[in-house]
Amino acid sequence: MIAGELIKARQRGVEVTVILEGKKPVRFDNHATGRLLSQGGVRVIYPRQRQVTHLKAVVIDDRYLLMGSHNLTQSALAHNNELSVLLDSPELAATVSRYLEGIR
Repeated sequence: MIAGELIKARQRGVEVTVILEGKKPVRFDNHATGRLLSQGGVRVIYPRQRQVTHLKAVVIDDRYLLMGSHNLTQSALAHNNELSVLLDSPELAATVSRYLEGIR
């Protein structure tokens, strides 16, 4: 459902970029999701770094920042005990955007 909503946003003209981990153990699931998103026009990036990118963050309109522990999977959204927070902070959103741009 989340991938579908990201694709719908892109079809409305929203710039959408998703950074996905490309290493084990999530490599196969993430590449399948990445293909689906790419086919829908979403820009998908797999970092080249040797480290695992464990950050879960979404920057919206250069103003809102959604950060938390959850993966965007059915089990994380429906069954796991996860915590995320939505912040209205253009300054923090800009800082996280710069960080995300740097991990490519």
